[in-house]
Amino acid sequence: MTSSTPLNALATARIAPSQPNDRGEPAGTLQRLARTLNASGLASHDLGRLGEEFACRVLADRGWRIVDRNWRSRYGELDIVALDTDDVLVFVEVKTRRGHAHGTPQEAVTLHKQIAMRRASTLWMRERRPGMRRLRYDVIAIEVRPQDRDTQRLPAFTHVEGAL
Repeated sequence: MTSSTPLNALATARIAPSQPNDRGEPAGTLQRLARTLNASGLASHDLGRLGEEFACRVLADRGWRIVDRNWRSRYGELDIVALDTDDVLVFVEVKTRRGHAHGTPQEAVTLHKQIAMRRASTLWMRERRPGMRRLRYDVIAIEVRPQDRDTQRLPAFTHVEGAL
């Protein structure tokens, strides 16, 4: 992706609030995570951690296999490394926000972050999957909206495939 192409202008996929779980887990698992995400007074660090957990759950429900989480290098952290249903290795950056005061979650993935993510993923592949050639970079944007606190709705979940 070039620096002139905003992430929010790319094709996105949204999750339906009532999407069934293919693994036979209780249907309320995402609802329980959503309730925790919607809780007032949640620290920013905890919001981000729970957003990543929510994203992992949605990806796993879609048949993805989570390979690694929160992998750190000198270039930064890779939030999620997963294999999608076509066995493509996907590096996923998750951004969780309470509102748009600082822009959309997608806008938080700056050019600097994109470069750092590519560098970190190169190190990860050298260490963990040296022969892997099919890969992609995605962004998952999670927006916790104030009105969701009372309705117990799932946060807005936008998955931008091939974002970087």
